[in-house]
Amino acid sequence: MTVKPFCDGPFKSIKRTCWIVGKDKNGDDCHILDQRGWGYLTGKGHAALGLDTETAYKLQKDMQEWVVDALNAAWEASKSGDKV
Repeated sequence: MTVKPFCDGPFKSIKRTCWIVGKDKNGDDCHILDQRGWGYLTGKGHAALGLDTETAYKLQKDMQEWVVDALNAAWEASKSGDKV
């Protein structure tokens, strides 16, 4: 069985948010991922990393870029029939 995705590529992150979106069947943004973990990165409590905001922001931004790149690579591969 083949399942049609509710979101298609290309994928991107929305600036100043933790959202990653694709495109729905009408070409509108379709929210697929909400990156979390700010409290873990910057918190001072038990098991938190206690990072400064600049470092935490860079880590989250780098992760967003990695996820978007991976989603777009898989989307491109699926268009050409390659296995992901």
